[in-house]
Amino acid sequence: MSQINPVRSSPEELNSRSTKNNNLSLLREAGNFASNGVKTALICQGGGMRAAFAAGAVAELGENLGVKKFDIVIGVSGSSTTASYYTAGQFSRIRKVWSENLGTTKLVNKKNIFTKKPIFGINYLIDDILRQQFPLDEEAVKNSPTDLFIPFYDFGNKKISYYHNRGRGEAIDIWQAMRASMSMHEEHLAVNNCNVRGVDASIIKPLFLDKAIEEGTTHFLIVSNDEKFKLNFSIRLGFAVFSFFQGRNLPAQVRETLKKYPDFRKKFKREFDEFCQSNKFLLVRPHKNDPIGLLMGDNKKIKQAVDTGRKAIDDCSDDLMMEIFRQRSEQLNNQ
Repeated sequence: MSQINPVRSSPEELNSRSTKNNNLSLLREAGNFASNGVKTALICQGGGMRAAFAAGAVAELGENLGVKKFDIVIGVSGSSTTASYYTAGQFSRIRKVWSENLGTTKLVNKKNIFTKKPIFGINYLIDDILRQQFPLDEEAVKNSPTDLFIPFYDFGNKKISYYHNRGRGEAIDIWQAMRASMSMHEEHLAVNNCNVRGVDASIIKPLFLDKAIEEGTTHFLIVSNDEKFKLNFSIRLGFAVFSFFQGRNLPAQVRETLKKYPDFRKKFKREFDEFCQSNKFLLVRPHKNDPIGLLMGDNKKIKQAVDTGRKAIDDCSDDLMMEIFRQRSEQLNNQ
């Protein structure tokens, strides 16, 4: 009887074989999810120039991570621009606009905080950047299989309203919706050819998870620039300064709503904690000392925030969730 000598693999070969088996198992598990009623949502927080963090993360999804589509995309406040570019498939434009073209006083003028003039040049951002210099492909947004929602606070009717790229929201176009979603000054409030007057919905809550749930989402990718959604001293101080100097440039209905902001913030924190207990989600957020500021005004700092967002999503450790997002993205691309 001949003796069979066992074949001994090197540690490197064993590690490679284990990695392949794990990858195959991951692909099968993700494929099972993606084929059984998965509905994905990308939800991005805004917050002035802090939205640069989300811009970096979202650009990285489309450019390098193979996640080019979600069933639902919701962009809040400053992230409404990023959400729109992403839905149109213009991933490199997100990075280029945020990294190279927003460091100007035409967009952020800190001196205006103590005047009656707006701090943020929203008209410049929409009319010059998004419509002329780096045009958003509006037709691609409308024809995308993704449902894009842009929330804003309709202060006349005291409710959250939404733009929807396929007509299930308010009867306004995407330019009016983005303007309303970022407005926090009387100069920006008029929405041409529309009865809706809206302001930045983040005065009510920073993320609209409830809308994604209402739409049947099963797997969430949340990009937040807020470390823990806590109402800390710096947030309270910044809000108090803004309300005192800039609040007078807003209608009475909005000023009354602003007074309730601390309560809204606490309520959202409770809602988010409850959401975490019962949903499948991946949360991408900055670390405590990452360089992300509300009023960043030069391209170097904005680019740092964009790069921080890119790195944060690259470092995500939940391989299964990312693979589910990839496979669902491929399915949507093939529709």
